[in-house]
Amino acid sequence: MTETCAKQMKPIQNGISRKAARMMAAPWAVFRRSALARLLRRPVYFGKSLRRVPAGALVFFPLLETRICCGLSGVVSVKAVPAEAGVDLEKIRKRIERIEQGSGDACRSDDDYSHRYLCGEAAVADLLAAARALKANGAFFHLLTDPAGREQVAEMARRLAAVTDIEERRIADLAGEMSPKAVSIVAERIEILKDTAWCLTQELLGNIEKLVDLWPAAKDSPTPAEARFFRQLNTVFNSIERLEVRGRDSAGLSVLVVFDAESYARFMKAVDRSGLGSELADRLGGSILTNRSVRIAGRGKDGSNTVAVAVTYKVAAEIGSLGDNTAFLRRQIRED
Repeated sequence: MTETCAKQMKPIQNGISRKAARMMAAPWAVFRRSALARLLRRPVYFGKSLRRVPAGALVFFPLLETRICCGLSGVVSVKAVPAEAGVDLEKIRKRIERIEQGSGDACRSDDDYSHRYLCGEAAVADLLAAARALKANGAFFHLLTDPAGREQVAEMARRLAAVTDIEERRIADLAGEMSPKAVSIVAERIEILKDTAWCLTQELLGNIEKLVDLWPAAKDSPTPAEARFFRQLNTVFNSIERLEVRGRDSAGLSVLVVFDAESYARFMKAVDRSGLGSELADRLGGSILTNRSVRIAGRGKDGSNTVAVAVTYKVAAEIGSLGDNTAFLRRQIRED
């Protein structure tokens, strides 16, 4: 009798141990897939310049020669892995096509709206994520140099605007016949489509247009590094434009570039070839930092192998209109 009970209990005990093992292993499996685990698998450096570490490295107390940071941004930096420059616009177009076919005409119940309206919650969320991915440096540069691709993006935005217009008019006509839950689902998904269209037209195409206006050479054969530099300048101007509700009397911007010795020598040769040597000398003079002033520091002093060049752009007016300051500063850079 005892032996029989023992035989019956053994598999139960084994089952409990296997279950316990699975429970113990589950948190570790979740951690291995987590962002923190991926971060900790990166190569780690202390006090290094991001230029001197491999892509994907995690750097504590990084050496940032042209930036003053506060908070965690000055303690920890991650050197991003370059993203693929290719852009799959066809995949985004097909997603929009599917969403166009998911109108609310066939929805009758809350369950229909939850799972079928605009092809479901996941479909509109994935479309927004795909649109935002186009703002990554690689994809942005691809579209900057591909007018046909930009026209495709503009057409996608127009199609999304048409969908939202149709669905908004539909919900206005049927709101009294729909349940509160259905109305909430429809409103939320329409809002996501509007965010997607805004991302494509303003955050992507709008900023490409601003960048080309700021830097006309972008129409020729720009390099990814040049595009990133002027894109950062454009981002600064966008931020100033949003801050200008606080005051319009003045604004200024200093652009600091750090060269190594070889790059600085090439820069000076280019200045001489362009016949800009005398203008550079004039802009280097003067004790007051005025518009278009240039300051150069380093040039091998104190054993330094780097040269810092700072160019300042400033504007001030007693009376001005909103947008005047950034328009002036953009023009100064474009014509410099």
